[in-house]
Amino acid sequence: MSEYLGDLDLEPEDEISLLANGFALQGADPAQYSLINLLHEFASFGSVGEAFYAAECRIEGGAQALSIALAEVLGARLMFNWRVDSVSQTDNGLLVQGPSAHLHAQQVIIALPINVMSDLTLDLPLPQAALSVIARGHVGRAAKGWASATMPNPVESTGWPNAVEVYCREGSRSPAVCTFAVGTPCHEQALEDSWAAISQRHPEVTLTGGFLSHDWLSDPYAKGSWLSAAPGQSSGLQQLADAPPPCVFAGGDLSRGWYGWMEGAVTSGTDAARRILVYRERGEKLPASA
Repeated sequence: MSEYLGDLDLEPEDEISLLANGFALQGADPAQYSLINLLHEFASFGSVGEAFYAAECRIEGGAQALSIALAEVLGARLMFNWRVDSVSQTDNGLLVQGPSAHLHAQQVIIALPINVMSDLTLDLPLPQAALSVIARGHVGRAAKGWASATMPNPVESTGWPNAVEVYCREGSRSPAVCTFAVGTPCHEQALEDSWAAISQRHPEVTLTGGFLSHDWLSDPYAKGSWLSAAPGQSSGLQQLADAPPPCVFAGGDLSRGWYGWMEGAVTSGTDAARRILVYRERGEKLPASA
């Protein structure tokens, strides 16, 4: 993305606007993510304006409500704290192994963030580009933080390179201000720089403590934030999404239309289930379509 911007003669304020709004979608350093990502977002939303300024829709009860609903259907078949170390394709299906036990399956859906897949040993017939994406991972590196605050009026702003997004919410005890930033050189430093930037940009805001954040970058179950592909990774992501049964891959990172979004997690999961059912019933190996 940065290389592309270098070829344009933009006014400083226009460049800052493009970088800030682009980060809101990509959650990554513009020197690392591909311009194709941004074009993909524009196509998904239908226009540049919709991609940058579309209104949010939220799931009642939070996204966790979906997990709870699925868990209620699965009941005792749902297994917790069962670490998987490897998935291997055999003549009779698939072998899933972990430190506690192993199981044989006719079909498997792997729904993991791209950045943690390299922790698995995958003995599967995957194309080289797909294997390269798994080995490298994506470049999504967003940091998000909340803090209790006092302010005479609600604040909302964008900037670059610190406190890229700033907005506030009224809480039951006090107002809170939120910021997003590129998580470099690390999560902690990115937020520290952003809180300082907020104090300069909005001197009427007083941060009163109650800082809250989660470091997605060092979380072993995430190792990054939402998907943002590096240049040259698009074909590998598509190959991984198209991996045929008996083992298919799903999740927001691999969605055809909404990668990195909750919509992508839902549509990709539904599509993966459809492909597995078609394979079970008719033996057909369909590519991903959602």
